[in-house]
Amino acid sequence: MRSDEFIIETVGFVKGDLVKITPKGIKVFGSSQYLGVGDWVEVKDTGHQHKIVQIKKGLVRLDDGKFYSLQKLRYPFIGESLNEGGWEDVITQRTRLTPSVIKSTLKIVKRFVDDFNDYLRSKGEDPVKMGHPLGSSAYYNVDDPDTEYGDVDMQMIAPHKEGMSSFQLAKHYNALIDEFLSTNKPPYYYDRGKPNNGHPIFKIGDDAYVQVDLLWTTERLSDWDRWRKTPMRGVKGLIMGNLYSTLGEIMNMSLQSAVLMKMKNGEPINFQRGRKPDKVIEVTKDIRNFGLDILKFIYKNVYGSLKGLKVDPELKRYPGLNPDNIQVSDIVHTIKGLAKSFELNDLYGKFNLKDYHNADEFINAFLSHYLEKAEKAKHSSKLDKAQTPEGKAKAQELRDKIDKGVELVKKAFNEE
Repeated sequence: MRSDEFIIETVGFVKGDLVKITPKGIKVFGSSQYLGVGDWVEVKDTGHQHKIVQIKKGLVRLDDGKFYSLQKLRYPFIGESLNEGGWEDVITQRTRLTPSVIKSTLKIVKRFVDDFNDYLRSKGEDPVKMGHPLGSSAYYNVDDPDTEYGDVDMQMIAPHKEGMSSFQLAKHYNALIDEFLSTNKPPYYYDRGKPNNGHPIFKIGDDAYVQVDLLWTTERLSDWDRWRKTPMRGVKGLIMGNLYSTLGEIMNMSLQSAVLMKMKNGEPINFQRGRKPDKVIEVTKDIRNFGLDILKFIYKNVYGSLKGLKVDPELKRYPGLNPDNIQVSDIVHTIKGLAKSFELNDLYGKFNLKDYHNADEFINAFLSHYLEKAEKAKHSSKLDKAQTPEGKAKAQELRDKIDKGVELVKKAFNEE
């Protein structure tokens, strides 16, 4: 799932010099997305976020009534791509993404990766690896033949490059891919006449075209990345993805490429908006125990050691994700168990939990934020890009699936 996912799960805000105004809206470099009226940006001087009301002659008017130059704002970078089958180009909207189409697409992707690696070697670059399909299409081998997916998210594994952030790594390899495709023009590539920014369109058959969203990680983080972006079977990826992102956002962490925290002057700061941290700490990359690891990390930072740590039975039973049987309810149990464990250990009001007094407040804050993100996803302007009858039907189907997934999450929170 870069932001996002229709859902925008931001891993950070980029500066004004990394964006430009185009006829389609504000273009964020390194992302395929365009920002327009109704999307959110951040004012540099205040750190406050506002909706875009108007884009005119190089200026952006926000819902505070003021006009700003591009350099005065920061813009969300999409952390997880949910372009749902390539809304940006009509040519992909007639291709039904069934399991058989996914199989054909993966064969083309493998051919593409092999060709791209030859190109990388010619430039003295280390080769990359084709990882696993992510999102709902991860189940293409076991789903019914008539199952239809919204998009094709492909995990790509790059060698570690010292000093490069995940954003910079993706930008580096996506630029090399565009260079390779424009230079070599392989027969399986559909050339739109513009950079792909990690979202190339491949021809997989006669009049059959598929957009593949390339999501970059490194070998060290590939296990977390794979399962973090694999939803429960039959459930939209953003339903699962927002469980992780919401948890991070309400307690000054990020649960995107791993569990991360920004620190400044010995205190945790907002991960999305916090500027110039003294350090970024990797709390854990263990998807199977991320809830328990978060508890241990916070407890140790508050009390200096793990002596006396208490773990609620719900968190003991559900310490993190079970990749063998991915369930929305299990992650909800992890979150509830974590909230109860914070209370057991008198952690509310301390460190990164200063905004909360008890488990009920924490859970209520989580649900409020989660439901707000789901509602924004349903009404995203990206859905309006569907032009064909098939595309419009997919957009409505996505809205319906969001509603269904939200009800699943609500039910899980009400379970004992």
